[in-house]
Amino acid sequence: MGALMLSHDWSTSPLGEPGTWPSALRSTVALMLGSSIPMFVAWGDELGFLYNDAYAVILGNKHPKALGARFEDIWLEIWDDIHPLVDAAMQGRSTYSENLPLIVNRKGYSEAGWFTFSYSPVRDDNGHVVGMFCCCTETTSFLLSQLRSDFRLELNERMRDAVTSRDAINVGCELLGQKMDAAFCTFGEVEGGVVCNVQSAWMAPGLASIIGRHRFEDYGVGRIADLLSGNPVLINDVRSDFRTRGTIAEQSYAAVGCRATLDVPLVRDGQVLALLSLGMPGAHQWSDENVALVKETIEIMWQSAERARAEAKLSESEERFRTMADSAPVIVWVTNEEGYCTYLNHAWYEFTGQTREEAEGFGWLNATHPDDQQMANDIFLSANANCEPFRIEYRLRHADGTYRWAIDAAAPRLGNDGQFLGYIGSVIDIDERRKAEQRLIESEAKYRMLFDSIDEGFCIIEFIEGPHGALDDYIHAELNAAYVANAGIPDAKGKSVRNLIGDEAEEWIAIYRNVLLTGEPIRFERELVATNRYLELSAFRIEPPSKRQVATLFKDVTARKLAENDLVKLNADLAVRVENAVAERATALAHLHEAQKLETLGHLTGGVAHDFNNLLTPIVGAFDILSRRPGIDDRTRMLIDGGAQASEKARVLVQRLLAFSRRQALETKPVDICRVVSGMTDLIARSIGPQIMLRVDCAKCDLIAFVDPNQFELALLNLAVNARDAMPDGGHIDISVDSVEAKGKAGLPDGDYVCVQVKDTGAGMNEETLRRAIEPFFTTKILGQGTGLGLSSVHGLAAQSNGLFELASELGKGTVASLWLQAATVTKESTDAPAPTNISTQLTPLKILLVDDEMLVRMGTAHMLQDIGHLVIEASSARQAMQVIESEAHIDLLLTDYAMPDMSGDELALAARKIRPELKLLLVTGYASTDKEWAIDMPRLEKPFGQDDLASAISKASAALTTA
Repeated sequence: MGALMLSHDWSTSPLGEPGTWPSALRSTVALMLGSSIPMFVAWGDELGFLYNDAYAVILGNKHPKALGARFEDIWLEIWDDIHPLVDAAMQGRSTYSENLPLIVNRKGYSEAGWFTFSYSPVRDDNGHVVGMFCCCTETTSFLLSQLRSDFRLELNERMRDAVTSRDAINVGCELLGQKMDAAFCTFGEVEGGVVCNVQSAWMAPGLASIIGRHRFEDYGVGRIADLLSGNPVLINDVRSDFRTRGTIAEQSYAAVGCRATLDVPLVRDGQVLALLSLGMPGAHQWSDENVALVKETIEIMWQSAERARAEAKLSESEERFRTMADSAPVIVWVTNEEGYCTYLNHAWYEFTGQTREEAEGFGWLNATHPDDQQMANDIFLSANANCEPFRIEYRLRHADGTYRWAIDAAAPRLGNDGQFLGYIGSVIDIDERRKAEQRLIESEAKYRMLFDSIDEGFCIIEFIEGPHGALDDYIHAELNAAYVANAGIPDAKGKSVRNLIGDEAEEWIAIYRNVLLTGEPIRFERELVATNRYLELSAFRIEPPSKRQVATLFKDVTARKLAENDLVKLNADLAVRVENAVAERATALAHLHEAQKLETLGHLTGGVAHDFNNLLTPIVGAFDILSRRPGIDDRTRMLIDGGAQASEKARVLVQRLLAFSRRQALETKPVDICRVVSGMTDLIARSIGPQIMLRVDCAKCDLIAFVDPNQFELALLNLAVNARDAMPDGGHIDISVDSVEAKGKAGLPDGDYVCVQVKDTGAGMNEETLRRAIEPFFTTKILGQGTGLGLSSVHGLAAQSNGLFELASELGKGTVASLWLQAATVTKESTDAPAPTNISTQLTPLKILLVDDEMLVRMGTAHMLQDIGHLVIEASSARQAMQVIESEAHIDLLLTDYAMPDMSGDELALAARKIRPELKLLLVTGYASTDKEWAIDMPRLEKPFGQDDLASAISKASAALTTA
């Protein structure tokens, strides 16, 4: 489009030649041409039309004639719909329209389209609306696709309830015909390639049914060949189409109230099986979307019909299966692919006594033993998920209430295409066999465990009824020869534990009773007080639980236990020392974590402040330039002043962020803190109000501090205002300045310091608030009453000044803020130097090369330089700037941003100085880190800045030539 604009004949366009276009139009066109999003500009009273490549696609065959034409002439067919939006934009109001339906003609015929777009006014330098800008996207395809998807969902939902294939096809014809506002929608099967047997048809009210046999030759020349090719046949108007015009087909369609037709064949294995036909009452331009919708519909109708036929066959097959299964002597069951039991034969209900409602689904699990239900469920679901055979043995409840062991085995059911359909399985009663096997296992296990050759003591205890009821005592049913040697209790067999060890038995009974009830084996050590022995024991339940028996294996570990006790006593002192060391390490780690957290927050806030400075620079510059314009009315002047004041507040906020993050360049020098505090007394008193009594004591200080005086004043004022906010009902604020010597104080090197303390009698802080008080953006004030940066900026000042900031507070007892500043090795008299005089600004016009990759910053700076009277060459990158420097163009001064993607500002300055040694340099930066290693020593100007700041910086840079 840019190339087309260059070659276009603009003589007849209301826009005129591009050379006469105003800067606002040129800027907007440049933005538009560089975008891949559809955009256009309508300019001037006649709304001359300009657009980009992406919007040319939306115009269709209106392109390229639309270039430079009148907006209304281009979109005449939708002008009644959009001109209220255009009027709003030209009156200065932006509008946004989402998925707006419009009938457009961009392909030679009218069609529906949907568009999402915004109209925005474009203003000239005086703020007058001179045009409108549109950002647009066409949503037609998405909405038509969504509508088609919704129709498919509705069609499938309606067809799901169809009992027969004919019901399914009738539903499809009705829904499609109604959706298309058709005269009719029919479905017929093709016979011999010459006849369509219409068996299902939906007709619009008032039209006669066309169910019956129809010959293709009666409905158009070459119709048979077209349909048998498997492609849709579209006729937009039977009166003009060559296949139907003046033939019997035209009369046939007129007889059924039809003017346009669409026929979609259903092809299977190269054969046309059926035909879905739509007839429209008037001429109709069939779209690709119409064809796609009919194709999808006939496929869904056929699949639903096939499913209905298959279900009918399946129903017949299942009835035969049920008759056969109910006659079988074993339990037979069937599930679907989701594991849902759909059938159990009569044998199941006779065996379990369940009803059909109780058993089907997953109800059959309720007939299994409670202890076996989870196992049976897990095995079945795992096999079902993997579509593999399985075999389970579990106890099944008989109708008489007893449980009998059974084998449940099943194999997968597969469809003709190998798809998993569920299981068919059987259940066989094996209770007698299982009981015999269990008796054999119990006999072998008992005699395998009971042997006397092992050294450990072994016994089987059996629970009996005790003083407090069942399972309240146990007897030693079996024990080996090593029992006495390890436990020290003779003749224990057959005796209850209560009789053997008295009151101590209660705890032993509780331990073993839990093993019996839960079935969970245990290992433990315990002292048998009755024989003064320590035993190492293990115990497990003997199955089944109904036997009420627990087996225990144990050994005497008294000697080892005594040695361990001695070792514990020996290491007691060591453990205390280790605990103390661990506690000290934890404290150190906590301090480290706090320092790391503050360091992370510093990096975060420094980055945010840097970006804010970049954003504020064009804003401050713009307000500065505007404020200097002559003839500004009072209202505009008030708005400009308000914007400037807001920008200044934002600048102060950024300074606080930089102070916290230790990225604010400080002008540190010897400062008489007492003089500064005394000089601020009136300002602080006015800031805290008459309800609070202010007392200042500087008598104990005879040292000079090394600090940035401006940042110190701001920090002191922040502390005083914080103290005021903690005393809404009034109180006292004491400010004291002392000379102190720090020796061994955490966080400070030994030496002399000036300590400034601000004490208040306010509400104080709890531990959590005190811990977080210096975090940036943390505040206890309500929304709008504080940024949470006051204390954090004081902390940053102290850190950058090699000092320390401390807070001490207690709820109800006020707060003490202490700022420790390193003492300077000068006397108070040496700080009384006269104030520096102002540097006069450079009045001689200079030719300045301005380099900044941020367009808004570069544009605002250029305007300020031009207002001052300088000539400006703009470059958007260091590479572009180097091309100018290497050329023969005259340049007096290089003014460059520091942070740029391909080369930093100081690296650019070093490269420029090598080519032009006499070139003056000025670096602009969002912040100046005090530990930055610059490639070249050069004057710096910090963002944001106004016109006076810029003029002063240029004057200073021009006064002296810096060297690398």
